[in-house]
Amino acid sequence: MKMKMRTKLIQLENFMKISKFFFKGLGMVAYRDVTVAATVAATTTLFMNIVFWSNFVNLNVTIVLELIYLVKAMSSFSSFLEATALAPCIGFCILSEFKLFTVWRSSNQIIALVNGLKEFFPQSVEQQEKFMVEHWLKRTLRLGVMYSSCLIIAIWAFNLLPLFWSLVEFYVAGGQFNWRFAYLLWYPFQVNTIPVYSFIYTHQVFAGYTAAGGFFCCDIFMFNLILLLCMNFSYIANSIAEMKPCGTEKDSMQLNALVKHHQRILELSNITSEIFSVTILVNFVSSVFIICLTSFQVTAEVPPMDFIKYLLFLLHELSQIGTICYLGDYLITSSRKVGYSAFNQEWWNGSLSYQKSILLVISRAQKPSFLIAKGFAIVSMECFTDILTKSYQFFVCLRHMYGD
Repeated sequence: MKMKMRTKLIQLENFMKISKFFFKGLGMVAYRDVTVAATVAATTTLFMNIVFWSNFVNLNVTIVLELIYLVKAMSSFSSFLEATALAPCIGFCILSEFKLFTVWRSSNQIIALVNGLKEFFPQSVEQQEKFMVEHWLKRTLRLGVMYSSCLIIAIWAFNLLPLFWSLVEFYVAGGQFNWRFAYLLWYPFQVNTIPVYSFIYTHQVFAGYTAAGGFFCCDIFMFNLILLLCMNFSYIANSIAEMKPCGTEKDSMQLNALVKHHQRILELSNITSEIFSVTILVNFVSSVFIICLTSFQVTAEVPPMDFIKYLLFLLHELSQIGTICYLGDYLITSSRKVGYSAFNQEWWNGSLSYQKSILLVISRAQKPSFLIAKGFAIVSMECFTDILTKSYQFFVCLRHMYGD
């Protein structure tokens, strides 16, 4: 029985739909080409501006109030646990804003990058079968769902667990309601009345959503771009490996088209690394301290509610850094595969010009494509090991200080 052939074309936009959904929830777009921008209604643009500035102002007010609380807590050693609990949250919020700022600042480069990927995106069912587009789309969406699930569970544990815990104590155990908040913030007024508590808790929840949304949409957008680059490298490698040269002009023409494709994807890979290199560096440096501080919270004698929150936060942080390093490693492997395929095919049966083109492919593939944490290191699984090692070293020092 023959399998039913897919007839509906997959568009490049299908790879971006999860990240675009979260960007839209923050009142932003990751990229927008000129033709689409001209058709966007003025009311839509106005609404997105209102959403963006509401989220942005609320998040920054939250960061300032967190910093004030942190300074006050650091003045007292008895508040050491509170200070180490609050620092990862502040770092997470600031890093989220920095990621969003990077996307906004690099909008022209991102548009050029996406348009470059669209040039080589297959536009027929037969071509999409050769590119294995459906396989790569499923892989992209699966990564998006897994990553978003991990982050959503962690952020909503922070947002709702304190309120849930207080309600359980009030209705089940009886007694007075405990005015717990999602995050530790300083307020210059009393907060133990229902109207004020409700307003403050809502503003904190929206701040947490904005920080998590900014963090997620920028990360998953970068992941999508990396996987699209890997899809192109995989197609080029497989196409070269399947070629059976017999010395004809057709062989040289087919190979030259793949050489140009390879050269262009290498250029787009360099643009991707340039756009995200500073973000990755800041992400890696901040993650060393965030992993250290969340690990300290998990291992300290904290209430069960805090233990659950910070354990989930720690798992998210490890999965986030692990995913970046894994994809960086996978990009290196995918780009190297082109050189291996060129060397292992039957190039000796081709014409002299064909053999020279193969040599050019092998030469270019000697230096693989990679992401780089600017001025720090090439992004790979080795980087992940280094981050965990540094985090553990700081963790040991922190435990020693707290023990003394």
